Amino acid sequence: MARAIAGGPAASCCSSGVEVELPPEDDAWVEGRALVASVEDVELLDPNASAEQLLYRLFHQRGVRVFRSRDLHAQCSCSRERVERMLRSFSQDDRDHMVENGKITVTCEFCNSTYRFEPLDVREPTPSS
Repeated sequence: MARAIAGGPAASCCSSGVEVELPPEDDAWVEGRALVASVEDVELLDPNASAEQLLYRLFHQRGVRVFRSRDLHAQCSCSRERVERMLRSFSQDDRDHMVENGKITVTCEFCNSTYRFEPLDVREPTPSS
């Protein structure tokens, strides 16, 4: 089993003949981790302490800018046309190996949409003479 230890100029660790060497951590990253580790549970649970106040307490020496919040939502950008374009980017041999039960089936790992194609529908058009 190999372990890696972060820190130092070029920390490394050997075990079972495997050596993993990690580059030194960036000073700003080390500082940020130390500052965030200084946050106490009561600060996170205090209803009177805003996120902006906590950020200022932690990072005031570096300067703090807080941007307007935006609602986030998961949205997939897949479509039948995009999947078809992606399939056409493979070689014909690769597409031939994708055929199962007479169809090529692609499932988006983000939204779980399934697209089924006839193998002829994703063949490269043959140049006309």
